[in-house]
Parts: sequence; C-alpha cells; structure tokens
Amino acid sequence: SEVRISTTLALSIIIGGLFNTGMVYQQFQQIKDRNELSLEYYNGIVIHMQATTPKHEHIVFTMTRELKDFFKNTKCSVHSSQVAVKLQQQNSTFECVPDIFVECDNKFNKATYIGTPLLIVEVLSDATAENDTEIKKYEYAKVGVLEYLIVSQKHDYVRQYILKDGLYSLNKTFNKNDIYNSYIFDDLSFELKQVFDRTRG
Repeated sequence: SEVRISTTLALSIIIGGLFNTGMVYQQFQQIKDRNELSLEYYNGIVIHMQATTPKHEHIVFTMTRELKDFFKNTKCSVHSSQVAVKLQQQNSTFECVPDIFVECDNKFNKATYIGTPLLIVEVLSDATAENDTEIKKYEYAKVGVLEYLIVSQKHDYVRQYILKDGLYSLNKTFNKNDIYNSYIFDDLSFELKQVFDRTRG
C-alpha cells in the first residue's frame, strides 16, 4: 500500500537529522522515489543527508579522482555521493549513500548497489557525524566492508579502519601532510595535501 507521509514527518525530514519513524523499507522507497531529498534508511530510522560544504565537496571530488585513476581499466568501479547501497541482513535493512565506495562485482538492482563494497569513504559533517562513526561503522563491518575511511574536514585527517574478526580496528590515522596508503589494494596511494587544500579555480 502507498505510504502517506504526515506533515510532521515531512517537516522533520526537510529540516534534517535522524528520525525514528517506524516505517518499513517499502514505505521508505516510496518516499524516496517521490522526493528529491537525499535520504538513508536504517530499520525504521530515516536519516536526512544535508547539503555539503565546499570543502566536503572538494574532498570527495579529489579522492574520487584519485581512486578512479587507480582503478582505470580494471573490473572495479568507483562511485560517489549519488549511488545508493543496500545492505541486507537477515533481520535488518540498511540503505545508505556513501560519499565514495569501491566495488568490483557490479551487483546492481537498477540504480542501487546490493553487493558488498570493498572500500568506503565517509566525510564527516556536523549533522551526521554520529551516523558515520557509529551506525555506518557498525553496519559496514557487519556486512564485510574490508576498509573504511573516515575523513575529517575540520581537522584534516583520515582514519583508516580495517576489518578484523568481524570488527573494525583503527589501523592508522593519516594527517594532511601524509601519503595515504590503502590496506587492501596494493600500490593505491596518494598525497592528502591535495585532498584537504581547497583552492579556487
């Protein structure tokens, strides 16, 4: 059946944040399909992804470019910001829109990726930082994402988490003047100064 969204819920989603609506995934899909809002779903919780900052945009653009250059002419693909990922477990459904992810199996259901990314990057924003460092970190580990990078646009660092025995372990924190080296992809590395330094032009 079609979902009818209440005025209160509509205003809540527009304002932004995390809302325990109790809606099922099918209802979430209907809302998402009818609106141009960037929404994520976690077992009845709707998360509104708010507009990004210019620095956030620059970080995503630069890291995406570096990753695309590395994976050119391989079976792996790099996706950023607009491609949804559905992580399905026996008793839970989580649909998110990572800032960047790398997949090598091309498992798509229409426009939604339904496989397991090998690497995911999330750039922290004030409104959704807890989502990235808590909910997503837990869900990504649960489904087997091998490397998870959390990027701080405020403090210019990249925290690299790697999967060990089903849980994430902090492997290294890269700072602005460091060179990032992937844990799971040999020879994948790039300077982080270009990632954090945003210049006009």
